[in-house]
Amino acid sequence: MLHRVSTPDRVHFVALSDGVGSHACDWAASETAVNSAAECFSGADGTVQDRLRIALDRAHQDVHDLTGKKAGATATLVLLAWAEGEDVARFLCVGDSRLYKISLAGVEMLTEDDSVSVPLKIDGKVVLGAGAVKFTSGITRAVGFASLGDVEVLEVPLLNGEMLAAVTDGFHELSGFEGKLESLFDHTDLAAGCKSELVRAHVVGGRDDASAVLLRRSEFPQSDRDEYMSAIRAGTCFREAGLYKHLMARVCVDHVAGAVADGLIEEIDCCLDYMLTHNIVPIGEELLPSLDILAESREVHAKAVLDKFVGLVMKGRS
Repeated sequence: MLHRVSTPDRVHFVALSDGVGSHACDWAASETAVNSAAECFSGADGTVQDRLRIALDRAHQDVHDLTGKKAGATATLVLLAWAEGEDVARFLCVGDSRLYKISLAGVEMLTEDDSVSVPLKIDGKVVLGAGAVKFTSGITRAVGFASLGDVEVLEVPLLNGEMLAAVTDGFHELSGFEGKLESLFDHTDLAAGCKSELVRAHVVGGRDDASAVLLRRSEFPQSDRDEYMSAIRAGTCFREAGLYKHLMARVCVDHVAGAVADGLIEEIDCCLDYMLTHNIVPIGEELLPSLDILAESREVHAKAVLDKFVGLVMKGRS
């Protein structure tokens, strides 16, 4: 898997792949697919859609051309491209790795698995469980195997605050996976959220290796900032206002920093109360510079809000 940002057009490119079946070198297929697609996309001309198709074709051909012990290895592949500032992303998928969209509306699966249920076999013998045949997922289309046929490049709206998640079956087959993905979405620290939500779940229930690439749009045009600040001053629940928790945390951190620098104690107190009331916990280290300045303040009222500030920082570091 990989994520690259091209310059100067600022196009985010994501490639995620997973080796198919029990081939001894399935890792080589997934590695080749990702690297070939990325190299080709960065050097191709045309629209984003054109470049995604060209990248897929190159990946398919390069995996198909593997030789020696690697010959015959195949892989799934998800390709995603999004240009900063655009309200739409483009993607394609081959196999049973998936792409999800997470927004205020919840979790939406954007791709369809290229798979069918087939009897599970070990050493050529059908596996039985409680007297019944056990089934597993059989891939019907994979990079490097036969002809891909027509793979459509699709579009999905991606508004500020929303997230896309490309995942292999090692994750999406976990029990309650979509709920875990929704919980992860709210985390201010996305990397820490992955460890607590996805990695922990995989350690407990994972039966296969797993990869995920997350792309969350977090931009702050002034119009968005004004909307978030209005909710803070009115004490309105951010969810009821249709706002995102991770963006609200960012706005709160920035506003507190500005209020501390200007000595606006009432503004600091208002923002801290909002964060504590609505359980908005930024990364502790993001608040430390403002806390240091406030702690040195000689304002009498500053001491009254210092305990709130310390408690919020400690909560963010736990």
